[in-house]
Amino acid sequence: MNGFGAGRGALLGGLLVIMAGCSGGKETRTSIEDLRGEVLELRRKVVETNTQIEDLNNRINVLRTLIERGQVGRTSVPKAEEPRPERRPPAPVPAPEVQPVPEEHVPRTVDLSSSLPQEQYAKAMADYEAGRYDLAIVSFDAFVRAFPDHEFVSNALYWTGECYYDKKEYLLAIHQFNKVVEKYKNGQKAPDALLKTAFCQLHLENTSLAEKLLRRLLAEYPTSVAAGKARERLNTLKGN
Repeated sequence: MNGFGAGRGALLGGLLVIMAGCSGGKETRTSIEDLRGEVLELRRKVVETNTQIEDLNNRINVLRTLIERGQVGRTSVPKAEEPRPERRPPAPVPAPEVQPVPEEHVPRTVDLSSSLPQEQYAKAMADYEAGRYDLAIVSFDAFVRAFPDHEFVSNALYWTGECYYDKKEYLLAIHQFNKVVEKYKNGQKAPDALLKTAFCQLHLENTSLAEKLLRRLLAEYPTSVAAGKARERLNTLKGN
């Protein structure tokens, strides 16, 4: 009886460990979702703050121009009944020197009210190609939210992943690439997204998982350009 009780206790203990591991996995996925949401919200706040700074700089520049032209602080002198000594007007107070913020460093407010989907997508791509990854992330996200049924949505998700990849934020990049593979499996960007997911895993030193993803790419998209790159990377890994 004692042996049976001990065995049952060990079995229950093992089940508890497995359940705890499963729960931990769900919590990790939830944490990643929460983290991504917080990052996007923080980026939006940064965009709003910098836009306010730009507006303030513009107002200061306008004020300085008016002061230089003598259009600010000018008062009319009432006609005196008796002649008075001539008074010189006080010298205008010089406006503070304000260095304009370079255009490439000022985040753009994403306004989709009057722009066509193609125009908004093109702006986001221009930001990405110029290395303005934070701006591109915000613009691509705004595009996906505003035009969820547009044919470029899968591309926007993919290039958002590329932004995170270039920023070396590999977990966030994986999250975006997975959206492309899961939601647009037959789309043009699915093979590339699967390839980049494998590359992210390599950067995270998850070599075994990366190899599985590369083999999956060869099996599901054997004729794609990405498959050729996957084959080359697998050969390199085998050589190591």
